[in-house]
Amino acid sequence: MLRTCTWLFKGFIDFFFPPLCAACGERLGEDEEVVCDTCRQSFTRVPKPLCLRCGAGGVKAKQKDCKACPEKPVFFDLARAVVLFRGSAREAIHTLKYKTRPEVGPVLGRPMFLYLKRELGDETFDAIIPVPLHSSRERKRGFNQAELVAEEMARLAHIPLIPEVLVRIKSTKQQTQLPPEKRRQNVAGAFALRIAEPILGKTILLIDDVYTTGNTVNEASRVLKEGGASRVCVLTFARV
Repeated sequence: MLRTCTWLFKGFIDFFFPPLCAACGERLGEDEEVVCDTCRQSFTRVPKPLCLRCGAGGVKAKQKDCKACPEKPVFFDLARAVVLFRGSAREAIHTLKYKTRPEVGPVLGRPMFLYLKRELGDETFDAIIPVPLHSSRERKRGFNQAELVAEEMARLAHIPLIPEVLVRIKSTKQQTQLPPEKRRQNVAGAFALRIAEPILGKTILLIDDVYTTGNTVNEASRVLKEGGASRVCVLTFARV
């Protein structure tokens, strides 16, 4: 009886308030979750060949200096992104961050997990750390989108999640609002370690939603490396 009432209530809610795709806003099909199949299929993978360091697409295999890499020194060992930050992928991320739809986070984490297995299967990670938000911004948003994505990845990959290790101590402007030459300065000194013991000698997978110029994840990687991490690899859902 209780199960029947639950189904009836869900049917009532779905009829009057149908679930909508977080990317295109169209009504979701019966078997679709958060992002419709059409939008998922429109996600564009980062084109190969990739820069071996920052993961930029379309880089020539013998090219020594990748123009997309952060200014030297580069502290992360490699960075990769699943898709390009455009179209449906861009809209899904904006819905997650700016329209208070935290349920989008795990949906983005699943293709990242599949990418991890497919493209980074030779790596063994000791822990996953999400790039933290400043406490003021997290309170305003209600969550850290990188942590939502990282939680799903940690669950699927069976890798410990240790968000308490890294903290954002500087409230920075959003990187997308700044010209490229100002972005490194904007995040300089933005992060600090709360505790170093969990990362000593460890290989860390650093997670964020979007890779823009790489300055944010590079600065976070610097703090992790100086705190004792032996290797830091970055994985984001999308890259600009």
